[in-house]
Amino acid sequence: MGVSKRGTKWRAFISVKKETGGYENKTLGSFSTKFEAVKAVEYAQSIASKDSQMAFSVPFYEYFEWFFQKYKKESSSRKTQGHYQDSKRYIKNYLGELSLSDLTNDRYVDLLNRFSRDYAPATLEKFHTHMRACVKQAFALGHISVEFTSGSSLRGLGDKTKEKPVYQKYIDDAQYKKVVQHVVQHRDKESSIYYAIIFALLTGCRFSEIVGLTIDDLNFEQGFIDINKTYDYIEPPSNSIDWLPCKNANSYRKVEMSQNLAELVRELWQYQSKRCQATDIPNPRKQVFFDWQEGICNNRKANIEIKKILVECGITDKPKFSMHCCRHTFVSFLIYQGYAVEEVALIVGDMPEEIRKTYYHVFQEYDARTRSKTRGLMNSLF
Repeated sequence: MGVSKRGTKWRAFISVKKETGGYENKTLGSFSTKFEAVKAVEYAQSIASKDSQMAFSVPFYEYFEWFFQKYKKESSSRKTQGHYQDSKRYIKNYLGELSLSDLTNDRYVDLLNRFSRDYAPATLEKFHTHMRACVKQAFALGHISVEFTSGSSLRGLGDKTKEKPVYQKYIDDAQYKKVVQHVVQHRDKESSIYYAIIFALLTGCRFSEIVGLTIDDLNFEQGFIDINKTYDYIEPPSNSIDWLPCKNANSYRKVEMSQNLAELVRELWQYQSKRCQATDIPNPRKQVFFDWQEGICNNRKANIEIKKILVECGITDKPKFSMHCCRHTFVSFLIYQGYAVEEVALIVGDMPEEIRKTYYHVFQEYDARTRSKTRGLMNSLF
């Protein structure tokens, strides 16, 4: 830590440990006087000393909470914040009162092994990611001398029987068409839920994207939907101007809107606008999937309704089917129609590698179908 003069300004800096070893200077800012720069360094030293004591004096789950509050909370969505709180609970359950300074690579590997016997690989991977982020930050701050999570492999770990079977996440092509036709035929203009279900099935949009749509996002003339924001339906904001960003850079996209879908969305909007006006119910954000009785479309109620619809269509082996499964169904339908992974990723706003990983079994089944079809074609020649 120290100060230096550059031109007419004084620069304050501290030394931060690098993951690769050694130290690098981190600037605290520029100040008009040397006195201000020195005070900035002294303050940083006092904070660093106080924070570093936590590695020894408090249980690791408390240190993890401090890390989350200071470095992750503000930049994370509500959903991601919930995942971090899950990780904190796991840390407390598995490590008890152990402090960060008590942990070693051997203890960490043992933790991953024990955790993997209780949870699915996807949960294990998320937990490992959170742990690594916290430990790497602690190492960079000089709170610990060894970054003990490096080199820890998850290969072969995780109880795959605890993963939801892939077939439960989507319905097949025939069922898909049957469900779409059923919802369209039995839709109720009094409720936005039916229309949100139809929209999810025909676009593959995430629920936060669906309830984040405003009427200005729909281009009826050119037939596309502009996905440019999301709505926090878990903890709705108290004002009418706050929105959340899309999940990732690929999620900002324009989605094709068929004429049939456009007519249904216009039908809902026109009917509900009249009902809201007649009953003095405000829709200040001009959200499309909003009705005068319930307000913004409710995810929990939509999940209940989609399960009922599947049963009404004779589909009884999908007890965990949800609104997000409409997205899985849409993606699976595209894959079975022969869309390339890059095309699918572009349409649903995700990264190609995520599509490959999430729908690996679907791609395998499509490949098997294609080989069988080709084999039958060749056999028919003579």
